[in-house]
Amino acid sequence: MKYRNKKLQFGLYGQNGSGKTATILALDILKTAMSGLGLKNDVYYDILTNQKSGHFKFDFTIEIATEAIEVSYSFDIDKHDENKKKSIENEKITYKRNKETSMQTLLEVLKGETKEVLAPRYKFDKPKQVNQQEYIDLMVSKKMASEKSESFIFRDETLTILKKQIKDEVEYNLLQALNFYARFNMFVVLNNHQSHISGDSFLPLFFRVSQTDDDKSSELTSGSIPVHYGANELDKKAYNLYKNIIKQISSIISEIIPGMSLYTKEYGETTLKDGTMAYRFELMSKRDDLLCM
Repeated sequence: MKYRNKKLQFGLYGQNGSGKTATILALDILKTAMSGLGLKNDVYYDILTNQKSGHFKFDFTIEIATEAIEVSYSFDIDKHDENKKKSIENEKITYKRNKETSMQTLLEVLKGETKEVLAPRYKFDKPKQVNQQEYIDLMVSKKMASEKSESFIFRDETLTILKKQIKDEVEYNLLQALNFYARFNMFVVLNNHQSHISGDSFLPLFFRVSQTDDDKSSELTSGSIPVHYGANELDKKAYNLYKNIIKQISSIISEIIPGMSLYTKEYGETTLKDGTMAYRFELMSKRDDLLCM
């Protein structure tokens, strides 16, 4: 799927079994991997039953200053039948700048228990480029990525080390751009989200906001908050975030439907099972002076 117009809307259509749902699932896997998060349990069953692994490849165009750079990110998801686990393997990122005729390797994760962790070797040769502690940290991060079904490249711990090791500023900016895009600018709504909405279970609020903490520092955050029909309980940070989102949504609804807004009925503070203080509330709609649940 290629498009440059940011305002463009497009549809994905086809016969049953043509791959529409598989495409969306692949995008969700991409977001999860590049965000440095662990794959969902259901991903194991997204790979064909008679296959031991699935191969994924995604192409991007990233603009840095006035330069458009082609980037490709590929990986495999291996299934481990003995415990129904899965792991991200054979990660590779390649790129091509304007004047280059072929893709060159930015990073490649070497599979197995080898002394070398990353390729190309001239960038990550252990004795020359990585001190002993950083080499150990990379090995630990690689092991943890496998245990947690995470991308080794996009784990926070790995990116911290790569920031020191990658000397080419453009190359590290490409890594940052992919990670930032997945974490803050990419939203994937799956069929199970729709079933919760249509089944009156809960409404997932997807968000990307700049959140100000008590110390007045601003932090960009994104994700989703499940708002159930009826009473809800959220800790202080999540509740403040919820109110910020609802305020913005309500202002838009008021412009579309005059007199209509969203209203939060507060029931006061409560204590969660883990002992955390929380707020109990209910989301309602308000038309003039009439409240609707």
